[in-house]
Amino acid sequence: MPPARGAPACACRPPFRLEPSAGWSATTAIRHTTWLDTTEEETSKAPGGGGKAKKNADSATTSKAPVPTDAQLVAESTFSLALPAGWERVMPASGATFAAVSPDSAADATLWVQNDPKLDMAAFEANSLQQLEVLAGSARVVERDLGPTPEQSSITLAPESAAEGTPAYEVVLRAAGDNWFYLATSTQPEAPAEAVAGVDLIQGSFVAQGGKP
Repeated sequence: MPPARGAPACACRPPFRLEPSAGWSATTAIRHTTWLDTTEEETSKAPGGGGKAKKNADSATTSKAPVPTDAQLVAESTFSLALPAGWERVMPASGATFAAVSPDSAADATLWVQNDPKLDMAAFEANSLQQLEVLAGSARVVERDLGPTPEQSSITLAPESAAEGTPAYEVVLRAAGDNWFYLATSTQPEAPAEAVAGVDLIQGSFVAQGGKP
């Protein structure tokens, strides 16, 4: 069934026009895992004081909570995620792979997928931070979820602060094989708890895959 509405309001455009960094290695493991190295100091400076705690490999291996029975599974060649009950899949912006909006339009999500065997995550992360800063005025890494493999790891970006009355933006970065994923979400001020929970469900259920876009 074709989407019924146009693209959601999220303006977090992905930073895909990148040249490989000078330190790029053809070894996928090196390209991915060097980006995951971080310090406790970095995550301790996240918005709101302590911010989100850095997760280690042990905690990342634990199973995620079951997808609610009223959610819809979206399974594509490059990704899968749970679409919350009431959310509507809509026509994505130009170049995007997936987009959805909450029933009251208080929150939305947009996913871009880029296939690039020469891209490295360090450059992808840096440019993503720049893009979010242009949109929201500031940006930093608020969480690094370190899994046993690059495909099970992720980085979450968010503004350092947000002006009153502006949307709350978050970006989740993932990688799988030569695919690079930029999942952008926005939540409007005074959004109901259901909309916020919907964003959490999409982010938490998002799985990146190495299929062909």
